Amino acid sequence: MLGDIPNVNIKPLVIFGAGASYDLIDDSEDPSFLKSSLRPPLSNNLFDSRPAFKSLLVTQPRLQGLVGVVRKWQGNGLGLEESLDKVRNDPNDGGKFATEIVALTNYLGSLFKVVSWENREISGNNYHTFFRALKCISKEFCIVNFNYDYLAQKALSESLGIEFSQSSSFIDGPIKFIYPHGSIMWGRYASNQIKINSSYQYSGDGSTLVVPTITGKSFSCPIEHIHALQQFVTNDANVIIIIGWKGKEDHFNDSVLKLIKNPPRRIIIVGGGDSATGKAVINNTGLNKFGGISRIYISGFSNLLKIYPDFNMESRSEHLF
Repeated sequence: MLGDIPNVNIKPLVIFGAGASYDLIDDSEDPSFLKSSLRPPLSNNLFDSRPAFKSLLVTQPRLQGLVGVVRKWQGNGLGLEESLDKVRNDPNDGGKFATEIVALTNYLGSLFKVVSWENREISGNNYHTFFRALKCISKEFCIVNFNYDYLAQKALSESLGIEFSQSSSFIDGPIKFIYPHGSIMWGRYASNQIKINSSYQYSGDGSTLVVPTITGKSFSCPIEHIHALQQFVTNDANVIIIIGWKGKEDHFNDSVLKLIKNPPRRIIIVGGGDSATGKAVINNTGLNKFGGISRIYISGFSNLLKIYPDFNMESRSEHLF
């Protein structure tokens, strides 16, 4: 998959979305994870009626009307992000959504604190396996994590011994880790600057979390992190690996992915469903401008690591799209 690329110093750009944490471990290894009420949710499940979710939702009274509206739109076939976008752009909203964002980010922060804590000790999970395999074939890579939880960061620290003690730790070494939409561990100073918390604890305010809409998003991490990411994409990235991410973050695509000038040697998409999902991600991100290159689609994080456990197996024709 990657180890069969000849004569190349592989420098992957890896993008994690909600589907990566959702598929944290193969359910055949831990069947209880599949049924866990605190399994990391996909975006469409953020307002689920799971007991733990319900108990957190009721602590945010200002959020209740929005939850009801979003559930109705989801019942009509829209995803959560599309539903929130519809509310955001409603000309009759009268500014209600702007006040509901605070309650929403507080809910998301509390929810992913509980989710992270519940799943923090799942040993040998897919993040652990992935980072170990990646380090065997690449000395330099950049992780972009759209998840609010800290599960990927914790696994990276445990697998490779990397500590993220301060803001510069995330970008100064050969392995970079970027949270473009914030982290539950982070907060803000009174000056509105990002405060990096190095311990696996909730910052308590959700102030760095970007709400999951389609439009109106911005980055919520130190600006030097975005600059380091842009530099890596422009000068270094030659393989792209996307796991559990739909590619619908237009601000990210425009500010980051469009900087890729040279065709990557390989694009690997991991998601739910069949290769049509991979094609959608390629189109959403604008990576379809690179035609004629090797593209691999695998259904599910666990399946990726079953089929290519060491990243050194030859690309299988049945997974090319």
